[in-house]
Amino acid sequence: MAEAYSSAPAPHPQDYAFTFFDPNDPAFQEILFDPQTTIAELFATVHQWVPQVQYKIDVIGNEILRRG
Repeated sequence: MAEAYSSAPAPHPQDYAFTFFDPNDPAFQEILFDPQTTIAELFATVHQWVPQVQYKIDVIGNEILRRG
């Protein structure tokens, strides 16, 4: 049986004006590659589906897979 994950908001650096997850920004990359960032949070970033996320879907997908 597949594991279920609770929903979570997309993570953002504190005091950032961005309203979406930008995997090209170093502050967001720190969150993306942080092992403490949950699978649910990574799925929330994919759900935003802005061009910045679309172009890095492979990187985000690999981080989801790396976490199991």
